[in-house]
Amino acid sequence: MSHTDESYLPEFPASVEDADSPLDPVSVPSEVTFAEEVRADRLSLLWKITLAVSFIVGWLLVVIEGGSDLSPIQLLLPCIILAAGCLLTARFLPRDQFTLAVWTYALGMLVTIGLVTTIDGESGSRYAPYLYLLVILVVGPLVPVRTLFVMLALIFLAAFGFPNLFSDGMVFSATTFFAMALATIAAGLSAQVSGELYAIAEWALDSYRRERRTTFALFDSREALVEQVPTPYRTALQDVGGFKHVLTHMDLHLHPVLVELPADVAASPVGQWFGADQWPHLGLPAPVRVLLQA
Repeated sequence: MSHTDESYLPEFPASVEDADSPLDPVSVPSEVTFAEEVRADRLSLLWKITLAVSFIVGWLLVVIEGGSDLSPIQLLLPCIILAAGCLLTARFLPRDQFTLAVWTYALGMLVTIGLVTTIDGESGSRYAPYLYLLVILVVGPLVPVRTLFVMLALIFLAAFGFPNLFSDGMVFSATTFFAMALATIAAGLSAQVSGELYAIAEWALDSYRRERRTTFALFDSREALVEQVPTPYRTALQDVGGFKHVLTHMDLHLHPVLVELPADVAASPVGQWFGADQWPHLGLPAPVRVLLQA
């Protein structure tokens, strides 16, 4: 149930039957799927930025280079291919085809840079190879380490292959060799970042699992709570007052109930009970910790 009023707090259901929905276990994603979700969000932003850049660059090329010896097709073809790669990426992402989306985005950039090295003459062959570094730095953190080095091999192939497509002999420039050396270093750095992303995902999911375990150890209704309190002390239950705590994937509506029991009265074995030396080690939401420390 969702509400636009942030101050809304549902009443503690009197029984399980009164609750809107039972607290069914929620599936927790793995480190791999969680990391892929993060990468998909980043790729969704990247293709939009790249598409905008391709249009701006295309417009500037027409305005600035309109009187050059290059035809409009030669001027705009790299921008068109880059835009096409972005649009295909946008098509694959909503269909949960992340791998295909990221490869489409990367190949669009590779073909675009390769065309620039051949179409733009000496300037293209001198400066465009350094753009391959951008592919590594932008796309590298989006793919697993093994895929990253496959992509690095394709970059080498594009860097040395495209300049030779329209030349009579083999062309190997010192600029390209230096750019590929930098690309290799950048791939190593990106591999390190990629590994750290999985480590962060593992830490976040571990905290989330502990939070979920604590959530499902609580009572679904006041009736269920009352049944676990020894009969002579049920009239001493005090409702402290409910509050809402917003988590990443859900909202917790908490209704604390206070009761004092003598030390010689055993708590019910049903549910999960934690002593004063135990609960500090649980993955409790911050407001609950503040409540217990009061």
